[in-house]
Amino acid sequence: MKSAKALALVAALGLSAGSAFAAGSWNHVNQVRPDVFSVAQTAGTFETLLVAANNAGVLPRLADPLHRVTLLAPTDEAFAKLPKGMLEYLMRADNKDKLAELVNNHIIAGGVLSTNFADQPIKAQTLAGQTVTLSGTKAGAAKIEHSDVIASNGVVHVIDQVLVPQK
Repeated sequence: MKSAKALALVAALGLSAGSAFAAGSWNHVNQVRPDVFSVAQTAGTFETLLVAANNAGVLPRLADPLHRVTLLAPTDEAFAKLPKGMLEYLMRADNKDKLAELVNNHIIAGGVLSTNFADQPIKAQTLAGQTVTLSGTKAGAAKIEHSDVIASNGVVHVIDQVLVPQK
């Protein structure tokens, strides 16, 4: 009976059973995982990141079920370490493009699990066009505090620094 309910749910969501399981979209047969946005929102330690993503118009990308993403998620404490006035400057409406670049510098297209870079460093391109090296417990200069928080549309790695785009 549970499998019939699961197949009905999969059909209602417009997914094939194979793609739902292959994409890592299920905790259990009949329980859908939250998207990257919901994972970050529920944690309660990424409020600054989510406000910045919203102000920059990037938030929908984190909830998009059709595109897998890896979010290198700086905590609120990480944002507090930015130089004085930088965040306020970026949050101004006339700096939306710069804010979008900062937020997109924390997003990689596709799901990149820590097993992909545990033994050997990899270079990944962020949506801001920057290259970030992922290696062991590092994402660029940032320390990965918690890795592989799996979401329906990707994965979240919690980091201790904001990855400011290099010019």
